[in-house]
Amino acid sequence: MGAGATVAVVDTGVDLDHPDLQANLVSGADIAAGKADCPPGPQDENGHGAHVAGIAAAVTDNGIGVAGTAPGAKIMPVREFDASGSGSSDDVAAGIR
Repeated sequence: MGAGATVAVVDTGVDLDHPDLQANLVSGADIAAGKADCPPGPQDENGHGAHVAGIAAAVTDNGIGVAGTAPGAKIMPVREFDASGSGSSDDVAAGIR
């Protein structure tokens, strides 16, 4: 399910090294770069975005973590919130664009 679709997870980023997510990642964006606790790149420093990405498109049948609802979909990580989960409405709009 989900083959050919790309799901943009516009959140705190995605855990780029997570074994349930790595195979389904495509290039993303980092709106929060330069803010407190935000090294460059869409790496999730909070955990919420990784959780959302797993629900959407985690790899299935690998004995790790959870099974995504659309495991054939790709995940585009868009980090708009900092490590505390904070961001502005301008950040949200930029992440969506």
